[in-house]
Amino acid sequence: MASGPSVLKDKDLIAFKGQDPSVGSRIVQLFPTFVSTKHLDVINLRFATPIDAETTEVHYAYFAHQNDDADMLRHRLRQSSNLLGPCGLISMEDASIFHRIHIGSHTPGNAIFQKGVRDPAKLESEFSQNDESGNLPRWEYYRSVMGFERAQA
Repeated sequence: MASGPSVLKDKDLIAFKGQDPSVGSRIVQLFPTFVSTKHLDVINLRFATPIDAETTEVHYAYFAHQNDDADMLRHRLRQSSNLLGPCGLISMEDASIFHRIHIGSHTPGNAIFQKGVRDPAKLESEFSQNDESGNLPRWEYYRSVMGFERAQA
């Protein structure tokens, strides 16, 4: 049996207790500020609201059924954290990611901060599962639609 710090000790966290697991996960993103996920036994919504150049608010809404008993409600709450992402089972909180990217954008030199970026001067069109570089074309499109100038590296 596997053991160690990288092995999940409480398998109940990823157990299906509600609907049929063959339904799978669903993610709907209304770029750039809204994501809805149905993963495992919980539905959650994430709203990112830019406040100013230095501040972004992130709000989450998690849903349970009105007739859930206390055990099922606890189960859904435990699964409601951001369970998807390239960091593993529990990915970093989005506010932390926004903060780290913002800090990194002010560092000197060329910092490649996203997994999967092979050439920082080129937008790729093929990505591997869990590559964060798949976000770059969306942000490039958003930049062009909003009329923001591309900064010279």
